[in-house]
Amino acid sequence: MHANCLVLVILFFHATGIEAFDVTTSTPTLEVKENAAADLACTYTPDFGAAARVEWKFRDVSGSQIYVIFDGKPTTQYAGRVTMTPGWLKFSSVTREDNGEYNCEVSGNQQFKEATVALTVLGIEAFDVTTSTPTLEVKENAAADLACTYTPDFGAAARVEWKFRDVSGSQIYVIFDGKPTTQYAGRITMTPGWLKFSSVTRKDNGEYNCEVSGNQQFKEATVALTVLVPPAVPICRVPATATTGRNVVLSCHDPEGSPPPKYSWFKNQVALPLDPSKNPAFSNYTYKINPDSGNLEFPAISLMDSGDYYCQSENKAGPPQACAVLKTVVSDVNVGGIVAGVIVALLAVILLCLALWYAHRKGFLPSKSKSKPKPAVVYQPTSEHDDEGDSQGAFRQKSSFVV
Repeated sequence: MHANCLVLVILFFHATGIEAFDVTTSTPTLEVKENAAADLACTYTPDFGAAARVEWKFRDVSGSQIYVIFDGKPTTQYAGRVTMTPGWLKFSSVTREDNGEYNCEVSGNQQFKEATVALTVLGIEAFDVTTSTPTLEVKENAAADLACTYTPDFGAAARVEWKFRDVSGSQIYVIFDGKPTTQYAGRITMTPGWLKFSSVTRKDNGEYNCEVSGNQQFKEATVALTVLVPPAVPICRVPATATTGRNVVLSCHDPEGSPPPKYSWFKNQVALPLDPSKNPAFSNYTYKINPDSGNLEFPAISLMDSGDYYCQSENKAGPPQACAVLKTVVSDVNVGGIVAGVIVALLAVILLCLALWYAHRKGFLPSKSKSKPKPAVVYQPTSEHDDEGDSQGAFRQKSSFVV
């Protein structure tokens, strides 16, 4: 009787186009990132019977084979990481060792068949260091958790250090020799896979490098931390007056906001477009706005640029802030005044020259002193007398100078 029923079932499947005693999978090839979950599918036809036996085997890339599910339960090395439900083999997470082929073997009613799932674990690299938080944004004074994981081949005694590079480029240790450095003590803890801040400030903005070394290998992963700080009222500098044709720069700066705010300018309560040439209402304007630095530059300011100006800073951390309205007045160069000034200066020079000439002519200025003649010096040679009658010892003049 049982054999007759089995024949009828086979005939039914043949008539409907369904293969008797069939095992199939909807995931013949599966690609999953390392440490992610993976679901391997396996379904079979009812003719295997209600007591069909389902087992899973794993063949790695070297060809060796082991059981994953045996007698309805995960084997020892898969316990706690693999579960089997009707139609599925579920991994809570996969590693590089899980790369290979998984055979779903179904037996029942004296029949046996299998389906194969080829699992590829992506992102596998020997001595690899990764992070699930490559970019992280946290509000100021809130806690922050920076992730860092590494492959087992670094060894059980792998050395993990964290370094911080601020926005200016200077670098310091955060974790050294397994402990927080002095300036981070009491605010940071390191646990396997994590660097935890109890709270962050705007000074913590920058890049954090997780450096792992072991078994003569070294690698690192980077986390970019942005501490969110709302904009403050920007500092604006607007000249009160300007002369046409001159290069004039209006500046705006917010030293508090993080990430660095973007800046926009307003004239007479109207927002100035970044590119005036693309806006018909501003096509005659020649200003330039730098939204990163906050500068509004007029290469050659004109009369039409007079008005009331203010600047606004804005970022994702909070509402925008604006400085007070400041007026600038542009005026033409006073050519007439310049010419008049030059004429007055020339007249003053001419009058000064005439006055000096007149004073000299009238003798009001002292005349040059006459030079005194140099004294004449006459030299008289010595008179020589052979008169032996002169008394010995008497004074006898040898030579003289007459002035």
